[in-house]
Amino acid sequence: MPNRLQLIGAASAKDIREIAYAELKDLTGKTEAASPSTQAPLENCCKAVATSGVAAVLVQRKVQDPDFSAEFAAYYSRQFASVPKQCTRLHLFSVAPASPNETVLDFLDRISPADYLGFITLRPVIKSPVGATILSSSITGGFIRSDDSFPVHIAGKELSVRGTPFMQQDNAVGACAQASIWMALRTLRKREGDRAYDPAQITDAATRYFVTGRTRPNRGGLTQQQMTEAIRAAGYSPHLMPLGDFWYSNGHPAMSDDQLDSALRAIHPYVESQIPVVLILFPPSGGGHAVVAIGHTWTDNPQAPVKVKVNRGNGKAFRFTHAASWTPSLIVHNDNTGPYRLLDRRNPADYSLEHGASAIPLLPTDVFMSAEEAFELGLQVVSSLFDGFVTAKLRTDAEMEALTDSLVVRLSLVDKRKIRQWAAVNPMSPELREELRLMELPKRLWAFELHLASRYPQHGHAIQNSLIGLVLIDSTGDDVASSPLLMHMNLPELFPQLQSGAIVKWDSTTGLPDASVKTNEQGATLPVR
Repeated sequence: MPNRLQLIGAASAKDIREIAYAELKDLTGKTEAASPSTQAPLENCCKAVATSGVAAVLVQRKVQDPDFSAEFAAYYSRQFASVPKQCTRLHLFSVAPASPNETVLDFLDRISPADYLGFITLRPVIKSPVGATILSSSITGGFIRSDDSFPVHIAGKELSVRGTPFMQQDNAVGACAQASIWMALRTLRKREGDRAYDPAQITDAATRYFVTGRTRPNRGGLTQQQMTEAIRAAGYSPHLMPLGDFWYSNGHPAMSDDQLDSALRAIHPYVESQIPVVLILFPPSGGGHAVVAIGHTWTDNPQAPVKVKVNRGNGKAFRFTHAASWTPSLIVHNDNTGPYRLLDRRNPADYSLEHGASAIPLLPTDVFMSAEEAFELGLQVVSSLFDGFVTAKLRTDAEMEALTDSLVVRLSLVDKRKIRQWAAVNPMSPELREELRLMELPKRLWAFELHLASRYPQHGHAIQNSLIGLVLIDSTGDDVASSPLLMHMNLPELFPQLQSGAIVKWDSTTGLPDASVKTNEQGATLPVR
């Protein structure tokens, strides 16, 4: 009988794959372990950790995985065929065993927590074996925005892995929709108060009122209505956003370039806010599919910048560059293909954003204003200020339009605590620091930022001092007109001949600017992170 813990050296994807398939064969009792061609999620998990420098696998057998235990109780325990109720977990490390005879305990006592790369859980379901899995977000490029640090305990050794939980659909207790919702909820679990469902609970919540077929097995997946009900039941506010020109009766044509720009503009603020976004795709291969967006890649040189146009009512317009311009691809967890996968704008050989039908960000229930509303409000506030410079004949139309073309707009949802911490530690005008640290603020705010386009591309390498304008918006506001709280504008960065910047505060009752403060600017500052 194999040891419950076994240390094995592994230096390649082939090594990890061989370990995984051997364990899967022992776990399921099936000699015909599924072929690699049908195991894309497991294959890509092995490849992902191999490229990050894995050197050892610690096999942990007879694992009581909570999520599979729930699936087992809801479905597999009722089958006539015998299905094991325990799982096997493969823990991955970037250091090799000191010798072929090194014991598990000696290895664990020797390694550093930084050597831990996460784990893959194998459940005893041969066709969909990847259960609750967390691989370090450091193994992938780009920016993973929806992740967290999760504790791991092995034989008295406390480790942790920072990443985004992943799970493959088992096509019995849950399909791709349940897997995507599970991944999103599990990522938010610690941040938003431990509200996380297992796949069986997600199916039960989704089908409590809206039933279109069997709930066990749930091979048909969930409708959009059922998905939003499951998210709502878990304690979040599902915000359903249509993408492109989707019609259920006529299929789903690929998006145009303009529609892709609009889709990225809509999704980007939520991803930047560390809010996982469930995306519903209808690829040409047929059938709907759900993935969850958790981050994005970066390019220093956008080929086609995403522009935001603000009509000024005089036949002219301001044009800002959207921060999504530097996002060539979203990073998604795709239960069909694996964790940390790229979702390009267009890709004829894989899932891509061009076939997106809907996006569902998991908003906290105390956020009443959507990102779309907050973004339009921020644009309105800033554009009104710039129009004022033209009206006062301080700048011509052409000069102001050239200025806006040199600015980048970015929106994110930020906790009050983070705003205050940001103000406390970053160089900025003393007047702005005092306002942000002392003024009354709601728990969460939409932060509409203005950046210098000349410096913004450098954020792909390190956070840069590029922020020169900020509008804070009350995320609980149900009246858009009275929701601005504060605007700061670093005027010397915009107009070098000016010596001072300005802070404007709003009266929440009238919805009108109420007070202004002249500021002593210290140059562009770091963005809110």
